[in-house]
Amino acid sequence: LPDDQLNGIDREVVEKWLYVIVGLALFSGILGTGHHYYWIGAPGYWQWIGSLFSTLEVAPFFTMVIFTFVMTWKAGRKHPNRAALLWSIGCSVMAFFGAGVWGFPAHAVVGQLLHPRHA
Repeated sequence: LPDDQLNGIDREVVEKWLYVIVGLALFSGILGTGHHYYWIGAPGYWQWIGSLFSTLEVAPFFTMVIFTFVMTWKAGRKHPNRAALLWSIGCSVMAFFGAGVWGFPAHAVVGQLLHPRHA
């Protein structure tokens, strides 16, 4: 393989996807904690900003799933370690469902009713 390829895939493509995933995770994660600022006396708009970006925290997991399937498809050859390949695909899919899809509706509003501080 040439030096600019990783496992048959262009290094630039992998780096582009990783920048997108890490950027989304940082951007949505940092601003997603903004809904906690409201409970420590910050202005009310932080409740809306934090809630909006908190819902966008699912996006990095979704791009990770897309990244995994696209890179598997672009490799275009039979992988010698099929178990490791399926494990990698399964980890990204289960992270998306576990932390992104199933974790989102499981947040009850108990912090607002049972004790005075949410943050």
